[in-house]
Amino acid sequence: MIGGFFAASISIGIGFIGAHALMHNLLGPNSWKSLGALCGSWMGGSGNMIAIQAALNISTPDMAYALLIDSVDYSFWVMFLLWAINFAPKFNAWTHANTAALDEVCARLEEEEKEEDQKISFASILFLLGLGLAASAVSQDLGIMVSKTLPFLDEATWTVILVTIFGLIIAVTPLAKIPGSTEMSSVLLYSVIALLASRASFADLKSAPIWI
Repeated sequence: MIGGFFAASISIGIGFIGAHALMHNLLGPNSWKSLGALCGSWMGGSGNMIAIQAALNISTPDMAYALLIDSVDYSFWVMFLLWAINFAPKFNAWTHANTAALDEVCARLEEEEKEEDQKISFASILFLLGLGLAASAVSQDLGIMVSKTLPFLDEATWTVILVTIFGLIIAVTPLAKIPGSTEMSSVLLYSVIALLASRASFADLKSAPIWI
C-alpha cells in the first residue's frame, strides 16, 4: 500500500513537471507556483495546497488558476477513476494481484469507524473550534519568533510546520476522538479555500481555457 502511494506521488510529480515543461510559455512566468500548489493538492489534499500557497507566497490570481483546475480537471479525473473501478477484478487477475489482505484491512477499519461513531454535541463542536483557532494563533506567533531565530524559512512556512506538528501531536491523544473532529476540520479547511477563492477576480482568469 505504501509502495502504491509512493508510486502515485512520484507519477503525479513527474506529470506536473512535464506539463510545466511543455506549457510554461502559454501559462505565464509564475505558473510553476500554481502547478506546485496543485501538485501538492493531488498528493496530499486541499490542506497541502493551502500550505504550499503560504510557503511559496503565491498571489491570489495565480492561486485562482490552481483552485480552478483543482475543481474542474480533478472532477473529470475522479469520474474516470470511478468508472475504471469496474475493471479492477480483471486488472487484478491480469497482474495476479492478491487483494485479500487489503480487503481485510479495509473491512477492519470500517468496523472500527462504526464502533467509534458518537453523537456530535454543541459542546464538542465549540471546543474543537476554540482548540483549532487557539492552535492557529499560537502557531502564527511562534512562527514569527522562530523565523527570526532560524531565518532560512519565512514566517508562513514556519507557521505551517508548527500547525502540522501540533496536529500530529493532538492526533495521538484522546482529543482526536472527540465527536465532530473530522467534520469540523473539513468545515475549517473549506472555509479557508472559500476565502482564498473569494479574493480572486474573474478578470484575472484570462488564460483559464489554456489551463483547463
